[in-house]
Amino acid sequence: MLKSATLFMAGALTVAGLGAAAPTVSQAAGHAFRDSPLGRLVQGQVGRRMVLRSQLNVTAEQREQIRGIYESHRAELAAVAASLVEQKRALRDAVTNSDATDGDIRAAANKMGDAIGDAALIGRTIHRELQTVWTSEQQQLLDVYQGDKQQAIDTWLGEINLP
Repeated sequence: MLKSATLFMAGALTVAGLGAAAPTVSQAAGHAFRDSPLGRLVQGQVGRRMVLRSQLNVTAEQREQIRGIYESHRAELAAVAASLVEQKRALRDAVTNSDATDGDIRAAANKMGDAIGDAALIGRTIHRELQTVWTSEQQQLLDVYQGDKQQAIDTWLGEINLP
C-alpha cells in the first residue's frame, strides 16, 4: 500500500501541477474538466482504486498489520512529505522567477529529484513489509491494478500527444 501511497503522493503533486492549467484550457474550449483527457484519467484512477479496494477483501487482522507498518514509518513519511512539498515549492518559485537562470531551475529540479528519491526509498521499505501481509491472490490483484494504471497513463499520454 505504501507503494500506492508514495505513487499517489508523487502523482498528486504531478496532477496538481498539470491540473492547474487543464481546467482553464478545457473551459476555454467549451469542455468540462471531466471530459478532458486528464479528467478522464483522474476519474478512471479513482474508479480503479474503488474496485481494487472492494476486491482485496482485507481482513481485520491485515488492516491492523498495515496500520502498524504505516505507524512505524510515520515520522519518516511526515519528513519526506514535508521535503517533497518544500522542494516542489522551491522548483515552482525558480520557474516563475524571471531572474532565475537555467542553472537555478536545474538545481531546484535536482533537489526535487532527491526528495522523490528519498520518498521512493521509504516506499520500497514499506512495500517490502506489506508483501508479508498480502495473500498471493491479493498480490495478484495489486499487480493487475498497477498494470491497469500504467495502461491508463499510456493511453492518456497518447491522447494528449494527438495533433
